[in-house]
Amino acid sequence: MMDVFLALVLPILLMVGVTRVTFHLLGATIVSFMVLFAWFRLHEKPWYVIAIALISLLAGWHFGKRVLKKKPGM
Repeated sequence: MMDVFLALVLPILLMVGVTRVTFHLLGATIVSFMVLFAWFRLHEKPWYVIAIALISLLAGWHFGKRVLKKKPGM
């Protein structure tokens, strides 16, 4: 159950947080994937947890775009 919660919340938080730091969506996506695979070990989870994480990553992409529209960065 904790895996499903983390797969739902972690990618969104990572995308928004890293987008605020890097000011670029591609960089935020790469860092989010690295964290999901290295720390969360997404590749060892069941298929439904992977699907939830990917959907959550897409939602994080959307929220990251909104952050960049508000504060475009440098």
